[in-house]
Formats: sequence, structure tokens, C-alpha cells
Amino acid sequence: MDKRFAAAVKLEPPLLQHVECTLPSPLHVFEMVITPELEYPVVCVSVKQVYQHDRLKLDLINMNYGTWFHSDELEDVDGTATVIPRRENLQIVNVTQLEKDAILVCYSNIIKIVTPQGKIRSNRKQVSELHFDFPIETVVCLPDSILAFHKHGVQGRSLKNGEVTQEIVDKSRVYKLLGSDKVVMLESHRSLSAGATPHSGEEGADLHILAGHEASY
Repeated sequence: MDKRFAAAVKLEPPLLQHVECTLPSPLHVFEMVITPELEYPVVCVSVKQVYQHDRLKLDLINMNYGTWFHSDELEDVDGTATVIPRRENLQIVNVTQLEKDAILVCYSNIIKIVTPQGKIRSNRKQVSELHFDFPIETVVCLPDSILAFHKHGVQGRSLKNGEVTQEIVDKSRVYKLLGSDKVVMLESHRSLSAGATPHSGEEGADLHILAGHEASY
């Protein structure tokens, strides 16, 4: 089933821009991307893997014209190409714009930093790809690191060199991120493998504030 949305962007002086277009269903991604050369943002609604190992395909909606286009259309395309790339849908966990030319894409156990054109971003001062040994459930982006949350804890990795900055692993408990606005707060409860029973009412949830990173001060 197609989904449609009407998006409104407020500017100074007061102005509303309404855009109607078709969205993927189910919708796993909805992230606005600011580009300096355009008046309104573009919206990323899907990310796919193409045959090139150093590229992702971002499906974008141009809020300036209400049109659908792809990240590879942001640059000149070789019209002589005869190979149609195979595009595979990714189970996206998170898409976040870090800088004007850097977009973080998280899926499975992988984090990649790409340009708005979908190319892996090359930067000597920042890693372009991180691999984790667990499936990532959600991420929090900090100024110089990434917090990747999984069922039994969290691992922080530096964006400068990829090193582990902090880690919590407790397989006797199940963790869930509640919020990350200035303070990172987690909820945890005993896992079923640790002896807890569903709806037993014997134990409530614990709340934790994650400290030791820049955003916690």
C-alpha cells in the first residue's frame, strides 16, 4: 500500500512548503538532509546496497520540487553504462546527517559514513566505516564517537580511529534506550535466560544514566 505525506517546512519570513508524494511501505527511514545549494531540505526515505562496495543508494525526495530522485543523480552519470546495478534493500537502523557532506547510515552490525551522493566519505581525520560483533538496535551520535546499543548493553567507538571508548555487556539483563537528549538514559530488566518469567510481576525495570562521554555533561 502506498503512503503519502504532506511535509511542511517553516522559514523566516513565515512560509510553509507543502509536498505530496508516494512513500515506501513500510517506512523505515525518514531523515531530512540539508544541502547548502537548495532552499529546502531533501528527505531520505530509503537506503539500498548497490553492486559497488564503496557506495550506497539513497532514495531522496526533493522538497523544493516535490520530486523523487536517487543519490546517484546528484552527480553526472556516465550515459554509456550498460550494466544495470543490482540494488538490495537494507534493514536500516538509523540515518543521521553529521555534517553537510557526511551522512551516517547504520544497518545490521555496520555503520558507514557516506556523502549525499552515497559514496563512502574519505576523511583522514574520521573513520568511514565501523563493524560491530553484534546486531545494532539503535545508535546515538556524539561529536567525536558513536554509541551502538544492543540487547545486552552498549559499545562506544571513536569516530577518529574506531577504538572502543566504553562498553557495557550484561547478558543477564535486557537493555532499551529511552532517550538521548543531553542525557542518555537506559531501561533494563532481567532477561528470560536469567530466570525472569514473562508478566511475573516479581521484578520491575531499572533505569540507568550512561555517563563517561561528552554529551553527558
